[in-house]
Amino acid sequence: MVDREVAPLDPSPRTSEQLVQAIAGLKELIFARMEENDKAVVRLQEFANSQPTPGVIFAKLQSLGEMVDMRFNELEKRSEQSRIADKGSLDIALTAAKEATTKSETSFTKQVDAIGVQIGESRNAFEVRINDLKERIDRNEGIGAGSKDSNALTRTIMTIGMTAIMVAVGVASLILSRA
Repeated sequence: MVDREVAPLDPSPRTSEQLVQAIAGLKELIFARMEENDKAVVRLQEFANSQPTPGVIFAKLQSLGEMVDMRFNELEKRSEQSRIADKGSLDIALTAAKEATTKSETSFTKQVDAIGVQIGESRNAFEVRINDLKERIDRNEGIGAGSKDSNALTRTIMTIGMTAIMVAVGVASLILSRA
């Protein structure tokens, strides 16, 4: 082992003075840090005090939820009232449409009946003419007149037949156009 010199245990006055100064500097530094920490704690406490507590936040959220529920209830009431009003309007419109349809059907029925009467009258008129022609043929009128009278009779019968066909087509087209 190597011998070392042991340093004296009693420091010199200069070393003691430096040590005291270093300790004083450390005290100042520690106290400054502690003061800054105290200021930071005060600021943190002020910030925490300015923030709402969980109870306050819960109360605000609860009142907000109640407001939302109230608005939804109002919206449901308005929707229900609107649905009832729409149903009433629809019922009125359907009733009016039904009345209009009934009136239209009645009018159409009257028109068809009137057409039926006209067809009946036309048929009766044709029957009278045909019967008149039959009587003439039975009495042999116009036998001596020759083919001229025969042609006239044929034309008359064809005219009557064509008129009957035209009346039937007219009635059918009128009925189809109303349907």
